[in-house]
Formats: sequence, structure tokens, C-alpha cells
Amino acid sequence: MLPIVYAGLTGDRVAAVAELPGVRRVSPNRTPEYYDDDSREVTGVKAVREECGYTGEGLHAAVVDSGLFASHPDVEGGVGTPTSSPTG
Repeated sequence: MLPIVYAGLTGDRVAAVAELPGVRRVSPNRTPEYYDDDSREVTGVKAVREECGYTGEGLHAAVVDSGLFASHPDVEGGVGTPTSSPTG
């Protein structure tokens, strides 16, 4: 488990939380940038939709995420050292 908290706070409350003992980092929420504009083409979904007429309507999907790869370069220095593994 990662010791991460998300909260909507006013500026003065953010400053107060940043000064609490044990708080290592406070950062703003950012709008994500997506880099998968070509994913339908690359995965073949576009062809399936066009050739077979499948749209996905009426289907549901779930993502089971086993955790965060804390040593990945994209999160380096941002989450600390992992203390446990999702597999045990």
C-alpha cells in the first residue's frame, strides 16, 4: 500500500497540510496527457469495427490493477520506496 492521499483543499489548507509531520510532498492535481491516439489502429480495433460492425455497445469492462511500479522512470522520485509487492 502506498501512503498517498488525494484531497480538494483551499490554498491555506494545502500549506497547513504541507507542514504536517510525516508529509513528504504536496503537489497539484494535473490533467493527464494521453498518448494513445493511434491505439485503435495498432490493436486492430478499427478494422474489427469497420469490417465486422462490432461497436462494444452493451459491454462492460473492468481493469484490475495490481499496483504501481514504483521504480519505473516515469514515477522516479515521486512515490518513495516500495515496501511490499502486490504478489506477496
